[in-house]
Amino acid sequence: QHLGIQVRCEDRGELVLGPRRVVPLSLLAHQYPEVLSVLRAQMDREEAGPADARFVMRLRPLDGLRASLTSAQQEVWDALAEGPVALGDLLRGAAIPLFREWAAQELADLGLAIAGGFTPTDAAHVLGLQQHWSAEAAHLGADLWARKRAEAAGAPAESAEDLSRRVLRRLTVQAGRALVASALAEGGGGEEIGDGKLCRLFLDRSLAGEEEGESLVDFALKLRRPLVAVGAPVGTFYPTVAERLHTRLAIPRHAEIANAVGAVAGGVMQSVRALVKPMDECYRVHLPTGNHDFASREEAADYAAREAASLAEAQARRAGAADVQVQVHRRDHVGQSREGEIYLDTEVIAMAFGRPRLADGR
Repeated sequence: QHLGIQVRCEDRGELVLGPRRVVPLSLLAHQYPEVLSVLRAQMDREEAGPADARFVMRLRPLDGLRASLTSAQQEVWDALAEGPVALGDLLRGAAIPLFREWAAQELADLGLAIAGGFTPTDAAHVLGLQQHWSAEAAHLGADLWARKRAEAAGAPAESAEDLSRRVLRRLTVQAGRALVASALAEGGGGEEIGDGKLCRLFLDRSLAGEEEGESLVDFALKLRRPLVAVGAPVGTFYPTVAERLHTRLAIPRHAEIANAVGAVAGGVMQSVRALVKPMDECYRVHLPTGNHDFASREEAADYAAREAASLAEAQARRAGAADVQVQVHRRDHVGQSREGEIYLDTEVIAMAFGRPRLADGR
């Protein structure tokens, strides 16, 4: 199954790629033509929905895991029996929609389900750089994401083509940042890469390749080694990355299957989500293991981070990982009112990574 980097929309409409990988809409509609009618119906609505252009589908059979599923996971699994389901339809009617969305993500973490959504592969289909699957589904996805981004940014919606170009620029910037950080770390100087406004400005301007008009400063980077790229889409996406880094791009023979081989021999990853919600007289932490109340927001968020990290590490070890490392990401959500900002909730995601444990236990 070809997977692409998930496109997400942060606060104020900023597009972010990853960290998760999803089935591109163009491929999903190619395999399941009914997805097109769902995307068309979403476009016919007057307002954008947060779950637009997002789908969930089964990935493999349960194989004896049914007894280990929670009731929420079982509900989601049963809803996916007939093929891909729009996320909005999956959440409709749930007492707490976010918990059902978490259950869908937990099925994905178990390797039982997979999400579908807009990816750089879809952006390439919109711009005519790729023509493997459904260009209409890619275009509808781009239009839907343009509407969601416009709503978040409070600006008019851009065209599908403009949004797709924005996505590919973002891909170039994020890939370039990773390459520069890796190259600097190789020489012992990459610990602080990306920190500071000047450093980020230098990186992003040089990698995005945008004309700055009246700017008095030109930014450029040069990688002193050839860039070797593997994976099915590298011929589409990485020539621009190499150009921005002023280096030569080398694509080995059979590069298109290298990621598939790596996926078989790669590492183990597990994630756990926690949510902090303000209540009447406390802050409540929602975890897969239960709820806990705290007097302060920071105390609640710290507990959520510690517990989510511990749960994620335990899951990774049960899944066969060794040398487990855990990353915790926190995101505070706020809204606007006439009185100013209003705290809505805090989302904490702990991701545990490790190499597969060998047969002898090492």
